[in-house]
Amino acid sequence: MAAPPGPRPESDHPAIGSIAWIAAGMDVSTVALIATNMGVLVLALYQQWEIGPVIWIYWSQSVIIGFFQFFKILSLRNFTTDDIRMNGAPVEPTRGTQWRLALFFAVHYGIFHFVYFVFLVLAVPPGPQATDLIVSGAALFFLNHALSFAINYRRDAQRLQSLSRVVAIPYARIIPMHLAVVFSFLFFSGFGLVLFMLLKTAADTVMHIAEHAAW
Repeated sequence: MAAPPGPRPESDHPAIGSIAWIAAGMDVSTVALIATNMGVLVLALYQQWEIGPVIWIYWSQSVIIGFFQFFKILSLRNFTTDDIRMNGAPVEPTRGTQWRLALFFAVHYGIFHFVYFVFLVLAVPPGPQATDLIVSGAALFFLNHALSFAINYRRDAQRLQSLSRVVAIPYARIIPMHLAVVFSFLFFSGFGLVLFMLLKTAADTVMHIAEHAAW
């Protein structure tokens, strides 16, 4: 009986960012993420939102990403700590190390978003009507990321990963989103707002695929 085929050699993997790479990453969670982004876009157009609620919804999504990443860090069963140093010394890939890094991530990521929250309150304070829109949009993204977490849980938990990379992923993933927020004030409404949301959706999709790529 012939031996089962082994993993594809690295040269067979599609180039990052290529059409083949994007197509390979188009699983249910990716499609759901795109659908959620497009759903928010449709609501924004239909209800003629201004830029404020959109920014707040994207900030909420960033918080949600961190929330699920905390549990992803703790869910890993096969990880390395080769590139992690504490007090100048290497650390062992133990459950204790997982907890320490998960808690560090939660505090650091939380402080970052609290500062961001204060900035947004001063820059684009949400009114009562906008609050309803923000809660609705945030709920959509929470459901989306909960679905993604459930779909990718087993694969992400079992495959060998660098613990430091998993901790750093949310920061890399939200960079395009926050750059979009910074420049969003150039796109107050109409076509500019649509363009802004489409660019954010594209960046969101690419970073999601990169995070969960199986190679």
